[in-house]
Order: sequence, then structure tokens, then C-alpha cells
Amino acid sequence: MTIKGKSYWKGTKGELLRASVTAFVCLLLASPSVAVDQPNHESERQEIIKEINNFRKERDDFFKNHQRSPLERSDKLKFDRLSYYPIDLNYRFKGKIERNILDIRNPEYYATFLTNKGTKKRYVRYGLLF
Repeated sequence: MTIKGKSYWKGTKGELLRASVTAFVCLLLASPSVAVDQPNHESERQEIIKEINNFRKERDDFFKNHQRSPLERSDKLKFDRLSYYPIDLNYRFKGKIERNILDIRNPEYYATFLTNKGTKKRYVRYGLLF
């Protein structure tokens, strides 16, 4: 992926998806108290779906039009919208992120994961989701 002339991902889209899912699962496993929040009524369900769609429209508008968009000007002209998975409220949850305040010299500041190529990669422990 190239954003404003800088390459940020050198693997395939499948590898990027696997890395994203792995990071998400690790985040959930690190915080097992995340509660699934399912709507009780159809009207509540429709309101949640509307909120998600509004968020997606705002995100797409940011990428296409905002001056701080990570896209190059030429890419903005071609940009229509991001690709989204269909909304499935079974995978929706509410949580709160408690930001870690750690010194970068502290080893607890980092989490190290084995990549699919067999190398280790360090990530910052941003916080806890609960």
C-alpha cells in the first residue's frame, strides 16, 4: 500500500488481513471482559445499522475530500469508497479502551508476535479493551 509516496505494507492483501485479524484477536484475548451488546428491538437494530452506515460515509468522505486524507491527489479523483464487509451485528461489541501510559524503554510497552514468515515483529501495547 502506498500513501503519499510512502510504502506501508509490502505483503499481499491476504497477509494484511491475517495480520489485522491476529491483532484484533490478540486484543480481545487480552481483555476477556468485552461484552457483546445485541439490540433487543428491530428499531434499535435499524438505528445501529444507520449509525454504522453514517460512520462509513464520513470515513469515505474523509478519504476522498479532506486535506489530511492519506490518499494522493490523483488517487482521490479515482476514489469512490472503501470496501466494507456486510454489517453483521453478531460481531458488534461495545467496549472502552484504557490507554497504557508506559515508558518506551519498558519492555511491557511492546508486544511481540510471530509473523507468517517466521520472524518476530514488535507492536506497541496501546491499551486495554474492556
